[in-house]
This record gives sequence, structure tokens and C-alpha cells, in this order.
Amino acid sequence: MKASGAIVGGVVIVAAFAALNVAAAVALPTAVKVEPDPHAEAGPTPLPPVILPPVATPATLDAYGILAQRSEPLVQVVYSADPAVNCGLNVAPVGGCFHPEQPETIVLSPGVEGAQLTYLVLHELAHVRQNRYGVPLDECAADAAAVAWGADEALTFYLPNC
Repeated sequence: MKASGAIVGGVVIVAAFAALNVAAAVALPTAVKVEPDPHAEAGPTPLPPVILPPVATPATLDAYGILAQRSEPLVQVVYSADPAVNCGLNVAPVGGCFHPEQPETIVLSPGVEGAQLTYLVLHELAHVRQNRYGVPLDECAADAAAVAWGADEALTFYLPNC
């Protein structure tokens, strides 16, 4: 994966280009002027950030689009119907999974889409963030985070039993 970035008002804006030819970044308002870093050494001009169209809704986004909305363009998505890889299939017919030994990767059921995709991506993203910050992995907290980030609460698997 190759990434480039620019500093805007002290915030690093990153554009990532995955092997699957997927691009994601934080959209900049049109009035923001990107200034070069005066302390940076002279070198090749960095690529400008990729601007995502502001039209997509969670029901029409793919997994990478949902991750980009949450400012997570570097998280990888693997689709697998193998319960040894997709541990979520051990508890539900359509599942997702996070393995701490692959901390920037989430696993999803093949063919999942729409609101179910939104829920699974956001639930597994919560596990990515729990792991990043050293918080114990917690299914109820992951469901609660997914709902807070826009997933349909009716689709949650763990939250009804918390």
C-alpha cells in the first residue's frame, strides 16, 4: 500500500491507494488552502489528497467507503466464508471478524451489502480501535459503537443481550 499526505492547519490529510485500486481520504472544504511545510526538505511534490464525492449514503457504500467515512482509509477488508478465518460465522449466518494478530484487517462474509454491511464494518472497526488503544475486545461495546456511528440497532447481534 502506498500513502501520501499533506499538512492542513496542523492536521495530516492522508490519501491511500490499496492494491485493489481503492482510494480514500478526508474530504477538504474548497476554501482550504494547502501550504507546503516550510520545515520539510525539498523533494518530490506529494500527491494531492483524494476528494471523495459527498453523495454516498451508508446503504450504497462498499466496505472501503464506509471505512473512509470514519477516517479509516488504511484498514484492509478480507472477504471469507471460511469459519476458521471469519470467526463471526461461528455465531451468525452472516458475520465479520477481527484478529488482533492482523490489527489493520477486518474479515467480512462474501456478498454482504446494504445495512448489514454497514453494521458489520462498523462493528469490526470498533474492534480495530479497541485493539489500537489497548482496550479489551468487547462485543457489546463494539455493537454500541457501531450503532453510535450509524449502524441499524435492529441488526446488532450482541447488543440485545448486553
